[in-house]
Amino acid sequence: MHRAVRRRPRTDDDRAIDTYRDALLAEAELARRDLDEIEDHLRALAEELQSSGMPRAEAIAEACRRLGDPGAVAREHARVRSPFGARLAPLRAWSAAVLLVPWWLAFARLTLGPGGPGLASTFGVNLVIATAVMCGLVARTSWARAILVGALSWVIVDRVIACVGSDLPAGTYELWRDACLTGAFMFVAPWRRAELARAGYVIALLAWAYHGACEMASYQLARPGQLPFVDPAGTVAFVATLAAGVGTLVRARWAAIAAAAAAPSLAIGIAELRTLPFPVVERTAAIVERLGGIAAAAVAAAVAAVLAWRGTRAALGTLRHVLD
Repeated sequence: MHRAVRRRPRTDDDRAIDTYRDALLAEAELARRDLDEIEDHLRALAEELQSSGMPRAEAIAEACRRLGDPGAVAREHARVRSPFGARLAPLRAWSAAVLLVPWWLAFARLTLGPGGPGLASTFGVNLVIATAVMCGLVARTSWARAILVGALSWVIVDRVIACVGSDLPAGTYELWRDACLTGAFMFVAPWRRAELARAGYVIALLAWAYHGACEMASYQLARPGQLPFVDPAGTVAFVATLAAGVGTLVRARWAAIAAAAAAPSLAIGIAELRTLPFPVVERTAAIVERLGGIAAAAVAAAVAAVLAWRGTRAALGTLRHVLD
């Protein structure tokens, strides 16, 4: 019945409802079915008021007033639908997925191809995570979007600093890769208020922390006369941020504890990495990219810990929201 009403010529009353609907969409990117559900409720309330003797125009205005401010309604509806934020529209989600497929294929070939480190490595863990996020993006889950907001923003900032700090021009492959990743970020970024909820921002911040931990774990520190060893602080940060991400997905309070453990580990790693003899050919901007990026990751982990502690109530968490 609702679709039939929408096909009729628009009246002033219909335009008043459309104005409310547009205000909802301006506050948060709600799915069409969510907008239709709110509109149906608004129309039902207006019809109830009209049946009590109120003129139709006044009934619609009163129904809008009773339903509440469009911004508050949109934000509350988005939170009810998902604790991580609003789901992406199909066009935005699938467009981002198409742009990320070439990068995912190249990373899978690097990890699993001849001479690659395989799944039993940090590269392998990252490939598993990337595959899960790609599947979640295609399914339009809100947590996958939040992860990509953090991961892609990190990559973009990192690439900008790297380009500034390098004397070598970027190759064709690097240009295409950066263009695809930037385009994907444009599709998943929260351009409206309340598109990401508190837990969504926690995941995005943890993506920054995780990138910093991976950067630390990739370095081999060597002491004079000893064999190279993996930076222990980087290992702790890697495991802690990974655990914090899983805990946030299941909405568990222990995620905040894991994120809090990652922050000092990243800070310790900065002090250790400062002693490394960076190549002379590396300009100051390149060193800022490495050490400054890890410092930003430490701050991100600390902020994520605070937000996660305030935003969760379950001790062990639940899988109920993973498919949201």
